[in-house]
Amino acid sequence: MEDKIAACKLFQNVSIEEVNQLLSQIKYVKKSYSKDSIIVFQNDVCVNLIIMYTGKAIAEKINYSGKTIVVEEFIAPRIFAPAFIFIKDNRYPVSVYALETCEVILIPRNEFMNILQQHQQILFNFLQIISEQTYFLNNKLNVSKLSLKGKIANYMLNQVKNTKKEVFTMISHQRLADLFGVARPSFTRTLAEMQKDKTIVMDVKEVRILNMQVLRNLAE
Repeated sequence: MEDKIAACKLFQNVSIEEVNQLLSQIKYVKKSYSKDSIIVFQNDVCVNLIIMYTGKAIAEKINYSGKTIVVEEFIAPRIFAPAFIFIKDNRYPVSVYALETCEVILIPRNEFMNILQQHQQILFNFLQIISEQTYFLNNKLNVSKLSLKGKIANYMLNQVKNTKKEVFTMISHQRLADLFGVARPSFTRTLAEMQKDKTIVMDVKEVRILNMQVLRNLAE
């Protein structure tokens, strides 16, 4: 377990031995969630730092009109909503669902504060994570201005970046349609057009990129 937790960006440039020692000195809770279970409920108070060290999850938000919007996909190791643990209105802005079996640890806020005060490298890593989250939200705002084909291209480029492979497994069409705020038939039709143009090829949920440059052009 410890080596998987140590792989989290929060512990970048911190040895596994140091992480083991750190975990032995603090109080934390380990939890496991089965596929489709809820890890975090929207509007729950954020009192723990949650590190998902195995599994895959997805964040969804219900807006004022009752529509479900997919916000982000999480692949372990990841921290959930790092910026919300120390703000005054510290309620989760999204619900997080397990797409497969997920394992997490919950570190109470006061314990995490002690860690940040004692470990300069972890403090630096945490600030970097928050900065990258801000960049992600800004990028998401820019992506919202793209065409549907551009949004799909941006999603696929991010999958390639995360997996380091030009072949990856895509989440369900319905969830991606929700992510892009379109009807599922429109999403499926656009995917078919991208296959016809020989930009990608699909086999059920597996996607293979055939023309990376076209994807980059669409995502600009």
